[in-house]
Amino acid sequence: MGLFFNKSKQDKAALPAVDSGHACAVLQHFPIGTTVHYYPEFKKNIVLETVIIGYMVNKIPVFSAQEITCEGEGAGARLSIRHERKATRLTSLSIIIPAENRGIGHLDYIRREELDRVGGLTVGNNITLMAQVNQGKTPVVQTTVNKNTKVKDSPYADVLVAILDIDVTSLLLADQRAQARLQVQLPVQIQLENEAPLPCTMADFSERSVRLRAGEDGWPADIVAGGHLSLVFRLPGRDSDTVLRGEIYRVDYIDLVLMLEEIQRDGRFRRLEVIDVLETKAKLLQLPDTSA
Repeated sequence: MGLFFNKSKQDKAALPAVDSGHACAVLQHFPIGTTVHYYPEFKKNIVLETVIIGYMVNKIPVFSAQEITCEGEGAGARLSIRHERKATRLTSLSIIIPAENRGIGHLDYIRREELDRVGGLTVGNNITLMAQVNQGKTPVVQTTVNKNTKVKDSPYADVLVAILDIDVTSLLLADQRAQARLQVQLPVQIQLENEAPLPCTMADFSERSVRLRAGEDGWPADIVAGGHLSLVFRLPGRDSDTVLRGEIYRVDYIDLVLMLEEIQRDGRFRRLEVIDVLETKAKLLQLPDTSA
């Protein structure tokens, strides 16, 4: 109990309850031990990586998923900790992550300066957490940095951590393919690492994904969901190829959906940003076969 906070004299019964159904949904999508991405202060262009090492449940630290139990679903879900005989009356729920950022080295100079300005895991900052894509949807939840502190005892003794208070009602399952799509018919090439380029057709393009269509012979057997590949095509008004890289989300005999992650600039790949997507859309719209 004393790992992070002093015992409060305030009666827990006087504190407003946190909805257990919403809390259990957060725990389901953001389990202990998983790697997640986040951006501070709504700056979607500054995406960093971290790992969930524990939760604070009613200010009690929990570092093992086996110590948190959720029974039931939806509004009827009930949460218990450490095998309590009855459901816990939940008054607060926070995520524990390392206070050290990972991914800063991949930021360019401008975004590093912006991160310095907004402060990252500074107390009071809003932190948007994003879990891994599951069935085409990305779990997103809003949190606020409560404090940065060292763990006094536990498997993480003397590790500097950030405590993020969770707005459990903010949990959103964002549809990765729900963005406005452009219908296109553009010859492109895809390439797995160290393999020859394969021609295909871009069928639609959205904010973070692209649908590709194979020829009559379909896709090769080594193109499978979860793999990564590069996409190469020439845009109107450009004298060089555009090269995007991403993860294969879904593939069948003819269609392939690629979740876009990076773009090549000056011979190096960097994270795809909103301005890159807008530029690509603007140029695709100049093609006669493109429609919104």
